[in-house]
Amino acid sequence: MKTFSFRITMIAALLTAMSVSSKATASSGDRIQLSSLDSISQQSAYSEQMTSEGLQEEADEVSYKVSPSREVVMNLLGTTPIKDWTMRAHGLTGEARMVITKDNRLSAIHALTFSLPVYNLQGDERGMDEDAYRALKADRYRDIVFNLTSATIAPQGDHLYLISALGTLTVAGVTRTVTLQMHSRVTKDGTMICTGSEALKMSDYNVERPSILFGVIKAGDGIVLTFNLIFIK
Repeated sequence: MKTFSFRITMIAALLTAMSVSSKATASSGDRIQLSSLDSISQQSAYSEQMTSEGLQEEADEVSYKVSPSREVVMNLLGTTPIKDWTMRAHGLTGEARMVITKDNRLSAIHALTFSLPVYNLQGDERGMDEDAYRALKADRYRDIVFNLTSATIAPQGDHLYLISALGTLTVAGVTRTVTLQMHSRVTKDGTMICTGSEALKMSDYNVERPSILFGVIKAGDGIVLTFNLIFIK
């Protein structure tokens, strides 16, 4: 009887030891699993940080200015009852801040402005030039100025973009909101070339229509502003 009781006691002790060992192993396994999850989380956070830093390195904000090249030009196109007229100007100035990737792709435009000296405008009729300067109040407002408010960029092909440039255009001291549609291209050296046009009315800017033949023939109210801008680093 004593032997049987001793055997039951030994079996009970063995079962208790096995239970304790199993719980300890499970606890250790939980700690290992949590440790692994922490490691994976840390690696993921590090990976995200490196990816973010990599993207920042791939695209930088670049400062630009309008090139002094003669290819930079702005035209005013209009009509009269007898013929169309054109006034052309060089010597524009301006600057921009754009986000350009390492492979010269346009990502964003943070700022853009350009300015045209009114007295740089020249047409075919000298008499009409002088009348245009008076109409544009060039003695008081010497520049036609565009300032960007925001821009929407639509890729059109390899390094080609259609930019909708919302901003303000100031003519003869009067400022109006306009949206310039710019067809743009980024060259291999990062130069940005923008061309476009915008239909305007002189009456919107309180500009008196210029005339020829001592005021006998007046220009129409509608004009078209065209431009070719080159922004260089």
